[in-house]
Amino acid sequence: MELVKRLFLSLLTVVTFIGCAERPIDTDAYLKQVVENLEQIKTASYKLESYGYFWRSKEPDSHTIDYFKSYIHPEDTMMGWSYVVLDQENDMQMSFGYDGEAHYDVFPEHKGVLRDDFSTKKLPFRPFIAPFYKDAHTLLDYTLTTEDNVTYTLVDSVDYYKFHIIIKEDEQVEIIGGQIVHNDAANPYITDPTSEYELWIDKQKGLPYRLKRIQEHNTTDSQCIDPVINAENPEDFDISDYIPHDYVIKPVGTSPKSDKDALLNLPAPIWTLQTIDGQEVSLRGFQSKLLLLEFSGVACGPCQAAVPFLKQLREDYSESDLQIISLESWGANDETMRTYQEKKQLNYPYVRASEQVIEDYKTGRAAPWFFLIDKSRFVRKVFYGYGVDYTDQEIKKAIEELL
Repeated sequence: MELVKRLFLSLLTVVTFIGCAERPIDTDAYLKQVVENLEQIKTASYKLESYGYFWRSKEPDSHTIDYFKSYIHPEDTMMGWSYVVLDQENDMQMSFGYDGEAHYDVFPEHKGVLRDDFSTKKLPFRPFIAPFYKDAHTLLDYTLTTEDNVTYTLVDSVDYYKFHIIIKEDEQVEIIGGQIVHNDAANPYITDPTSEYELWIDKQKGLPYRLKRIQEHNTTDSQCIDPVINAENPEDFDISDYIPHDYVIKPVGTSPKSDKDALLNLPAPIWTLQTIDGQEVSLRGFQSKLLLLEFSGVACGPCQAAVPFLKQLREDYSESDLQIISLESWGANDETMRTYQEKKQLNYPYVRASEQVIEDYKTGRAAPWFFLIDKSRFVRKVFYGYGVDYTDQEIKKAIEELL
């Protein structure tokens, strides 16, 4: 009798649970409400913890924690926001920022700032990250209005909903500068252009707090921590408040250093490094008339844009005239470097730079840098940054003059 009673109570519990379950949520209506919630945000300060995975590696290749202060900026039709990213130990020391007119990269070790007003290369979007809530708004609005081949689901959990979107287009779909961009730049190296995004939405607040982007060559996973919403006046923002008065502001394309040519006409710092396959590579080992030494980063957009040019250079000149080597200076692991090398089909050595080499060449871990070194192993030309057409023309001209 007792066993029958327990079975009856268990069945009653199950029936009661099923009968009291929440009604299925109207996904589109809910997402539209989240969009409206996002549109109420005028200022937001938060920590952003981000992990980067290249070519679906299991272990992250990068991990950063940044402190953002972001402000609505309706007059800016490109992004609609201004922001600064601040040093964790000094909430007035800017790492980089955007004021609606220009993007600023700060190099405290050189007391320098690079200012990009986008006049060098005009694009229909801002080629850098946007504030977290701007990206979340862009993704949701795109999903609800696009005619692209998109499928999406809303997965219900205890404290959050996870919004999962799959985009099946001929080109990868990126969120760049807070805008949706159909990106064909990586197509020569991408076999599957499918783009996936996952967005976690806090049920209680009705706001996103985590965004994951999944593509064949790269995955990023960012979480917004301890956000403070609408605690400031957007009109009070002035990016000059975060730039020390003794810092020198220079246009992008020049060096963040006070003297870009600090190594010019001096002996190139000596180095010996190992490839990911254990082969030794050294500056002394190169016997060509010229050596083009590039400091690169696997996640650096301009560095990737320079790859076709460098590969063509390798084809255009004999090994006795010119050799090329690329030094990975952003800390990618062996698996990522090997995959990058294979995907890009590099025809020149690709080696991880040591901390000492980065310090000796004074790059400040910025990328890309190009050092043109002659047979006597003196630095004859230095180039910072890369722009298709104008940078490659400058480098080719320098090569011809020195051969």
